[in-house]
Amino acid sequence: MRVPVGFAALAVSENTFEAAFKRVLTFLFAKDGTFYEDFNFGTSVEPYKLVIFALTVGLAVASCVMTYKRRVPGRFVRALAAAGAVGSENAKMLSEIGFSADRAVLRSLKSGTLSRMLGCAERDKHDKELRASLESAKKGEKTLFTEYRPRPEKDSFYLPEDTAAALEKLFSDKNSGIGSLALTLLLCIVMAALLYVLVPRMLAMLR
Repeated sequence: MRVPVGFAALAVSENTFEAAFKRVLTFLFAKDGTFYEDFNFGTSVEPYKLVIFALTVGLAVASCVMTYKRRVPGRFVRALAAAGAVGSENAKMLSEIGFSADRAVLRSLKSGTLSRMLGCAERDKHDKELRASLESAKKGEKTLFTEYRPRPEKDSFYLPEDTAAALEKLFSDKNSGIGSLALTLLLCIVMAALLYVLVPRMLAMLR
């Protein structure tokens, strides 16, 4: 049953997960100011359970993100390394290494992970001209400063010499398969189950 009450004056404990969940429901869906009392989890959730749940979900999400980066942006990094594109003088266009139609790589080169980690020959040229413009500005000449945005379809990219080895290691295809991800997620679930069993016993021993 939904009981009309003010949102600021909630009649439930502020320290329970059930209360927090009800507050979220009220904030999102109760346009008329009523409070959702018809959701009941039975008992309050112990704080340590929330911590274990958050850690497990965090590890699982991190594993999924890393697998994606190694399988999608990572393929492009490995292709650059295989083509010898280390240093600006060896920069390669996407069409040269077979990635001109890869939309995920295109997005990443425009404003994603690859844009921040890889070098772009055209951006280097722009930055060089920008530094020259800054010198002119110091002399009192009027200049226009613009930020260069990579154009993956036309620009050429490379692995910076000082970070090439680190990038190849970071985006290695080792443990990037679906099987490895499934095993990692299974281990997360097992770890969470063990903690759910062991933590209450440890807390009981400390009392």
